[in-house]
Amino acid sequence: MQKPIWNRLLAVLALQVSSVHAQNLVQNPDFDSGLVGWTTVEGTFAIDTSNGFPAPPSVHATAPRAQSNVAEIRSDCIQIGASQNVGLFATIKSVSAAGVEVNLYSYTDIACSVDGELVTIITAPQSGTWSTYSRTNLALPSGTHSVLIGLDAFSLANGSVDTYFDHILFGPTPTPNRPAPAPALGFVATCALAVAFFVTASVRLRRRRVRA
Repeated sequence: MQKPIWNRLLAVLALQVSSVHAQNLVQNPDFDSGLVGWTTVEGTFAIDTSNGFPAPPSVHATAPRAQSNVAEIRSDCIQIGASQNVGLFATIKSVSAAGVEVNLYSYTDIACSVDGELVTIITAPQSGTWSTYSRTNLALPSGTHSVLIGLDAFSLANGSVDTYFDHILFGPTPTPNRPAPAPALGFVATCALAVAFFVTASVRLRRRRVRA
């Protein structure tokens, strides 16, 4: 009779202490499917199978001196409401560029076409190594129904762009694709632990009496 009770208690505890994962809403965030889910606005973007973080591939942005000094690519439209705060993360390696930005735009319709508003800008310095940059716990403007993400790199006159982007994360707080801290045990879990202790102690006491 004791085993079913114990199994129920374990189920209660599992529900209480399980970690919560937020969903990453970006389609093709690691560019494993090429440029699917992304649209080039300016400059040149190509998949690099030898560079990436935490692993290849990544998307390589270039804008040679003879062409435009700006490279920009945008994500597909992401539907999300303003009732929840969000987080935005990007991993970047900028070999050559005067400025690198990750821009988050919000819209009042579900198709990212009405009343566009810049919510935040993540800036990254020129660096030959991969680094992750982020904005967390962002409040979206009232009336938001969709967002999109822009990855931008630009140079000054006669300069060039040579920048890599990878592992783009966006979603409701807590951090997308990262476990939230396990919640503290509530009243139900505390009672369950207490009952489990007494059940176990009772079983052990009965076994000792039988052996005696």
